[in-house]
Amino acid sequence: MGFALLAMTVVNTVEAGFNFEIRTFNGAVAQSNFNLGDTVTVRLFAVDTPGANADFATQNITNFNTRLFASTSDVDPATTPTYNAGFNAGSFTNGTFFGGTGRILSANAGAGGFAATSPLQLAEFTYTVNVVGPTTISFDPNPAISSLGYQTLGAAGPTLSSSPGQLTGATVTAVPEPATIALLGVVAAGFGIRQLRRKKAK
Repeated sequence: MGFALLAMTVVNTVEAGFNFEIRTFNGAVAQSNFNLGDTVTVRLFAVDTPGANADFATQNITNFNTRLFASTSDVDPATTPTYNAGFNAGSFTNGTFFGGTGRILSANAGAGGFAATSPLQLAEFTYTVNVVGPTTISFDPNPAISSLGYQTLGAAGPTLSSSPGQLTGATVTAVPEPATIALLGVVAAGFGIRQLRRKKAK
């Protein structure tokens, strides 16, 4: 059955009609700046755009596939992702975001797929901020890696597959907790006062 579905897939990468985007959140709030110890929620979206192929208004979504990388080890290990409820099976391959082969996210909705509106949240996962500074989460630039499967509403024909027109990653910037910054300020002030007293003593 799986082989039959694969054989029916038609790959079309011209005028994709959608983009893949990564967005980061602190709870329900879209955010890119975090404190150490905060939980970052990473959400992956498919965004409908003008184009000849994928059209969320007239087609069902059947599957997606992509691979993500991170610029620091902060994102490893991440939690197991939660997939859009329209998918009935999903996977998150072993491996590492940072310095490794990346992590593949993929899911399948089965025959017929499901109706979607844009932007469509495909999946999400979380990680805890442990590294100060920027961490960039990006897509594998290989167009053969990222794809979205879709099928014309009510049609019994083959599932079509297309690569996104654009891949937009996200950068999370982490700073020390406010209490830590305040403590560093007190230490710095104390050091300055000590230096001033030494100068006066001379």
